[in-house]
Amino acid sequence: MIGAEYFMELDGVIVERVVLGSKLRVGRDGFSFLIEIPSCQDEYHYGTMVTGNETGDERVYVPKLAYLQPKDDSHLVEIRIVRVVVNVASDLSADKYDKSKPEDDVALNAVFLELWNYAHEATREFTDTVRSHGQPWIEPNGLYPRVLNTVPLVDTTLSKSFGFSIGRALGSFRVVDSSGYLTPERLAAIERTMQQDGPPSVGEVLVSDAFYLAESEQANGPSQATLLAAMGVEVKTKAVLKVLAGAEKMELLELLLENPRDWSLSAHGLFAKALPTLAARDLGEDHKELSKRVQKLFTARNKVAHRGESIDTQESKIHVATAQASIQFLREMETS
Repeated sequence: MIGAEYFMELDGVIVERVVLGSKLRVGRDGFSFLIEIPSCQDEYHYGTMVTGNETGDERVYVPKLAYLQPKDDSHLVEIRIVRVVVNVASDLSADKYDKSKPEDDVALNAVFLELWNYAHEATREFTDTVRSHGQPWIEPNGLYPRVLNTVPLVDTTLSKSFGFSIGRALGSFRVVDSSGYLTPERLAAIERTMQQDGPPSVGEVLVSDAFYLAESEQANGPSQATLLAAMGVEVKTKAVLKVLAGAEKMELLELLLENPRDWSLSAHGLFAKALPTLAARDLGEDHKELSKRVQKLFTARNKVAHRGESIDTQESKIHVATAQASIQFLREMETS
């Protein structure tokens, strides 16, 4: 077994003071983890890659207090740091490890990444569970949770360290696709959109949230992303149908929306059939191809919503891309 100790910063979990010092132990297939609630504010001391605030950015900091309290005898405190210990099954041995051998180095890095992911997964699972039990203000994902310390790997079978620590500054990083960051041209396009269209609609925001979850690496993120992506397309489609219907056809549209089963129009049917019908024209090959993708999106949505199945990460990213393309298509219809 290989183990590692992580100090994870949270987005503030409120606990009674009597909970301080408690531990949660969870065993899973191939790994186990322990989450420790601090017993005092200055309990944790750890090595970090950040020695100061060289950048001048106020967000670049190393927290010192494990929890915050309004006063010394407060009934409730806000946990900011927890200790997470993760163990995974591995054939690696601290006695046999040779850092001069490339294959050993590759194997150890693979275990480090596995432990790193499990530490984040365990902490996210903890905070997600707390959120669902009455603390909805906790951030779903993003900056938090983040690893604060450099991490020494330990062969727990031999109770022996591998002799060095691995870490990433501030515990997280972003991979930004070239289509995502703002350029002068994209900034101008955003200005035009804000000027002409106003704030994003509910459907557009839902798809943005789906994109966020699809990229978040949360355990349930792909399934949540797929649900939100489908919801966003459905909501935006109905909004555009109302624009196309106008006052003259609004009564007919309301009949379709309120009694979809009577007219054999599913959410996908609204996109594929109702849009060209109310537009009174063929919407072209792009619409036909996009409709096929939208059908797959809603089929995946139904798997999650009606059968309790899960969607994997790659599939969810495909569905979110479909939703984004659909939103763009619907925006153009709305303004044309």
